[in-house]
Amino acid sequence: MSPQPVVSPCSCSGPACEHRPPAGTTKPDREASDATVGTRLEQELDNAERKAWDSLARYKFTMFGYWCGVWVHLNRISDCKRPNPFKPAVQLARTVRAETNARR
Repeated sequence: MSPQPVVSPCSCSGPACEHRPPAGTTKPDREASDATVGTRLEQELDNAERKAWDSLARYKFTMFGYWCGVWVHLNRISDCKRPNPFKPAVQLARTVRAETNARR
């Protein structure tokens, strides 16, 4: 038996191609699709925030920074534009840094 050639989805040309939607179906509604994406982004924002706080609570500072960055990126590309939940932590760090520098 010889190996089957690899066929990419774009090179299919047959009428019963498995990569094509069945005949008579339409594209999904754009507004419904956008709502799904918006809901997914909000879920991912919540997930990133939870993981960031969890990382900080476990002294995983690098992972805390990673998940904070993920949250900021998702917030920028989403339509909801939430206030940054890490702002109080940043303000606390600045206060502690200023006090530490003042003691030197």
